[in-house]
Amino acid sequence: MKPVEIGGLRVDAKLYKLVRDEIAPGTGVNVDRFWRALGGIVRDLGPKNRALLQKRDRLQEQIDHWHLARRGRPFNREEYKTFLQEIGYLVPAAPPGNKMGTIQINDMYVDEKGLIYANDRFTGGLYILELEARPLRRRDPRDLWTWKGEVQVPR
Repeated sequence: MKPVEIGGLRVDAKLYKLVRDEIAPGTGVNVDRFWRALGGIVRDLGPKNRALLQKRDRLQEQIDHWHLARRGRPFNREEYKTFLQEIGYLVPAAPPGNKMGTIQINDMYVDEKGLIYANDRFTGGLYILELEARPLRRRDPRDLWTWKGEVQVPR
C-alpha cells in the first residue's frame, strides 16, 4: 500500500485507515483536520527536535573527549561536575530560599565581550551567561544560552 499524503505528511496507509476507521469515529475529531494539525506540529517541532539532537551530540562529544583526555587518572567528582556545568550540561538549581523553585531573571547587563549578567529577582543570585549562537529564524530563547557560572550575592 502506498503512503497517504495528508497535512504535509506521508502516513502509512494502515495507520491512516486505523485512525480514520477505528480511532476517530465517535470522538468528534475530523480526521483530515487531525492530520493537518499533526503536520503543523511536526513542521514546527521537527527543526527544534533536530537542533536538540545536534546539541546532545555536541555535548556527548565534549563529554567523551573529557573522559579520553583523563584516561588513567583517578576520577574527580567535583572537577567533572564543574566541567558539566561549564558546557551547559548541568544547569544550576534555583538558589536556596527561592520560594518559586526556579530562577526569575529581573535585570540583565551585556558587556562588550557578549557576556550577559543577570540577577535572580527572588534571591539576588548573579548568573553569568554567554551567547552561544545568533538565531537565523525565530527560536526559543532558551536554546541560545549556556551557563558559564553562578555567583551568590548576599542580600
